[in-house]
Amino acid sequence: QEFIQSRLTQHESDCSWAWQDHYLEKDNVWNIVKREVQMDCDKEPILASFLYSTVLAHSSLERSMSFILANKLECPVLPATQLMDLFYTALTSNALVGEGLLADILATYERDPACSRYSTCLLYYKGFHAVQAHRICHWLWNQGRQGLALELQSRVSEKFQVDVHPAAKMGRGIMLDHA
Repeated sequence: QEFIQSRLTQHESDCSWAWQDHYLEKDNVWNIVKREVQMDCDKEPILASFLYSTVLAHSSLERSMSFILANKLECPVLPATQLMDLFYTALTSNALVGEGLLADILATYERDPACSRYSTCLLYYKGFHAVQAHRICHWLWNQGRQGLALELQSRVSEKFQVDVHPAAKMGRGIMLDHA
């Protein structure tokens, strides 16, 4: 806890916080997530297929998050395969989206007493999923792709019961509890 606290910084221009040197730490968080999930596979073999497809089959936190969101938000006219590619592009091509993912997972782990593992947040917290989906919708909105941003925002509202307009700006280190 002291280590995490020492790595947090407050931004002067807004109320968000970010992880210092997060690019150095992102791989560490990803490795912790994979270890946690592997332990879950060993402890509860019935979850092995789910845990493999959502985490262990992927090479990065961004790929895993893209897969999770795509499979939660897919519908007959928005297939998961296309959404996964789109989400991965957003998470890796825009620093604010990627930095937000890491800062949000760290914030949730730090602030939510029910979250004792990074993998729990990544896999199960719909508030976390809604915030990541909003970041992608906001990226689309700023790319001039308002129609797709609004459609995805509508899917997010249906699936996660969180409704944030794609033009809305968010800081980093956001935790939505009980979304």
